[in-house]
Amino acid sequence: MHISLPRPINSEETGEKKTVFRDRIPIRFKGQLYFEQPDYAPSKEMDELMNPVLPPQVQNNPSIPLQKPSFPIVKDSFINVYKNGEFMGTAFEELLDFLPPASQLSGRDLDDGMLGYYPAVSVFRYGIVRLNFGPEWICPPKDLEGKGVRPMCDRYEEMLKEEKQWDLLEEIEWEKDAARMETQVGAPVTTGAEIKELTDEWT
Repeated sequence: MHISLPRPINSEETGEKKTVFRDRIPIRFKGQLYFEQPDYAPSKEMDELMNPVLPPQVQNNPSIPLQKPSFPIVKDSFINVYKNGEFMGTAFEELLDFLPPASQLSGRDLDDGMLGYYPAVSVFRYGIVRLNFGPEWICPPKDLEGKGVRPMCDRYEEMLKEEKQWDLLEEIEWEKDAARMETQVGAPVTTGAEIKELTDEWT
């Protein structure tokens, strides 16, 4: 599957700094801790487009033509299908855009780049699917070589780098807060660097 979701102009490209709230609520389930992962909910306008309420005169008169609603789409998006490296065709194109403003996050800004579209496969009647996210394939698509198409496994490495960057930023914020508290209270406060040093001893 070749999935293309062209990235729209975001806050990073416009030069605006975006503060992200990364804290997650821990939920204990069957002896394990799970962290809540919020997601976008459809906006009221998008929900009404997806589930239109027709006026009585249209419901009672089938001869009245219905106007097709205009949905927001991801321009130039598509999902192409390959079999044994050979192009089979385009399964979907002009995919619906459910990112803001077509959707919304409730509460604090929890979008850390992990929200939006998710790769998924539906199986029925005890079906089994084995997925290969790269970087090695038995039959790589021949017509995609040199076109900048990347395996999905690359996103995992990027995510790890982003997490490290966020951790460093949070540590700096911790040290600033600790210095502020020490100035106000006059008592020594454990800084982020000291916490990291203690953590390194145990890892």
